[in-house]
Amino acid sequence: MKRGDWLHRIEQLDPERDHHEIYRIMVGHEFPWDMNQSLSFALFRTYAVPSIGALLARTGEFEQRAQKRYEDTGLILDAVAPQPGRPGRGPHRAQGQGPIRAAAPTTRTAAACP
Repeated sequence: MKRGDWLHRIEQLDPERDHHEIYRIMVGHEFPWDMNQSLSFALFRTYAVPSIGALLARTGEFEQRAQKRYEDTGLILDAVAPQPGRPGRGPHRAQGQGPIRAAAPTTRTAAACP
């Protein structure tokens, strides 16, 4: 699509009826870099809590599995975001991180990790 096509598509949508589609376009097409930065800030905020930072350091999660922590945070945020047509989505889904993690591919293989 050419520049401006997504904006034109959003302008055709009804905010009351099509808010999920508008959200999907904004996150996936118009502002993917910004959404990625939001994920990074979510991680930073989590690690900045002294008790959580200490736990991650003690268990090696921060030093040995930072990419996995990043990906898990993204999966949790995706799980609680409103998404039409995906039953079982919502805040209660964050409790099931294990099944979410098992079903999602990672962006790095074990061989690529230092």
